[in-house]
Amino acid sequence: MGCDEVGERERSEREGTRDDVTGLSMTLDLRGGSEIEAMRYDVRRCGTQDLVHQDIRSMEDLVLPGGIPAFEGEPLDEDSEHRFADYFRVLEPGCYDVTITPMSGPSRASERCEPARAEGVEVVEGKTTEILLVSQCDGESGGAIDVIATLNHPPEILKLSYHPGKFLSCPAEVKFCATVRDPDRDPVRMKWVQLSGPDATSGPEVVHRYTFHGKTVECVRYTLPDESANYFFGLKVFDLFHLEDELVTAEEWYEAGGYGQVRSRATLKIPAYVSCPGDVDAGADAGSDVGGELDGGDDSGGEPDVGEDAGSDVGGELDGGEPSEACPRGQGYWKNHNRFGQGNQYYPWPIDEDMVLCGETWLEILNTPPEGDAWYILAVQYIAARLNAADGVEVPIAISLALDQVATLLGGCPVLTPGQPGRDVALGLATLLEAFNEGQMGPESCQDDDQDGENDEADEDAEDDCDQDHEHDEDCDGDDDDDDCDRDHEHDEDCDDDDDDDDCDRDHEHDEDCDGDDDDDDCDRDHEHDEDCDGDDDDERD
Repeated sequence: MGCDEVGERERSEREGTRDDVTGLSMTLDLRGGSEIEAMRYDVRRCGTQDLVHQDIRSMEDLVLPGGIPAFEGEPLDEDSEHRFADYFRVLEPGCYDVTITPMSGPSRASERCEPARAEGVEVVEGKTTEILLVSQCDGESGGAIDVIATLNHPPEILKLSYHPGKFLSCPAEVKFCATVRDPDRDPVRMKWVQLSGPDATSGPEVVHRYTFHGKTVECVRYTLPDESANYFFGLKVFDLFHLEDELVTAEEWYEAGGYGQVRSRATLKIPAYVSCPGDVDAGADAGSDVGGELDGGDDSGGEPDVGEDAGSDVGGELDGGEPSEACPRGQGYWKNHNRFGQGNQYYPWPIDEDMVLCGETWLEILNTPPEGDAWYILAVQYIAARLNAADGVEVPIAISLALDQVATLLGGCPVLTPGQPGRDVALGLATLLEAFNEGQMGPESCQDDDQDGENDEADEDAEDDCDQDHEHDEDCDGDDDDDDCDRDHEHDEDCDDDDDDDDCDRDHEHDEDCDGDDDDDDCDRDHEHDEDCDGDDDDERD
């Protein structure tokens, strides 16, 4: 409101020049809407459409509350700044309805700010009735942008192994096992192709696939024709994204999302050579071009027969499908057959030999004598069972449940020597898993393989009857005699470091055989007052 109106109102109230006339003062608070130039005021008698007054007033240069105490907190905060207009009019006493309309031009009502209305305003003789109306305006509708930037890395080929080897004799069959990982832990899909050489008789056939601790291992088998030849095979590994309801390669996702041609894969060329007796030499190119990148162009060449679930993360379990014909092998076989083996003992594990459990690799655990610790006794059977499952052996439900229980038990890394709680449970579970590994529960064990490696070349000269599955037999105690002393039973009569047959040992020096004489009483120097040390033949103490 302007200073002139304030002065006029104060003089009217103070002097009372007209007893039959009073005033109405209206202040408009306008929220937002910088387009507003003026305000139209319509004053009518209550309940009628009879227009008493209509005026247009320009917006003030000041803002409310503008430091005016009367408007602070009623309802505007003292720090607020609202544009406003003011209208003061002398009226006859009575009841009035007042409407204000924001104007964006001399004769144009605003489309952004709403009219406001006060009904039943009483004008009293000799006084000014002051009201505050608030017109609500639309604000500038704003949105937001939230850009999340993430990184993607291509998968990596960590290891590739051959079985039985890169150089083959007819009839030739080769198995490739690739270990891959994705730095972002995305699921991966492997694509095997033959790049050169005579067409394979069959393959690639996926013989097993599993994912464990972020690494995926997939093994495929090719059967090759009976002729000397050079071969190159190719492996492509793609990381996978979700697109709608299916898993697609990251490259397909990029293309669908308008990124263009983006490459996210790992590739490897794999040589192999077949020699058949009586055939001509494989050629001058043998041995060349054994590395480098697989052609990153067209993905033609056929897909391996992997089924609908190819490329999915199977969580460490054997890939589904028809029941496997693979047969289980004992822990001794896996101890002797691995990627470090020589000759016919070279057989890379379906799970990385460097897998760690409680600070030791699985292969180290298989080569560690248990020495009475049931943790090791159970661990070797667990490792063998896991390797059998990964190698394609069908796992009975009871064994699958036991493996979950064993994984939890072993993961705590407890010491389970005699007398420790939980040892009997561990031994019971070890017996159950051993039955699976030895073919006594589930599929029959392999008959054409040496389960414990005893008949391999490295063991041909061994004459004892010790194997890892029966470490406590008399031939497994690490010495050349025929006694049955071993570290798990150090207190047996054969472990007392003497030549007699008594059962005296250092842990039981006070037994009757340890008292330094030849009789059978239990008198010894540490207990001279016992009933056997009183010098008579009765059983009473002196």
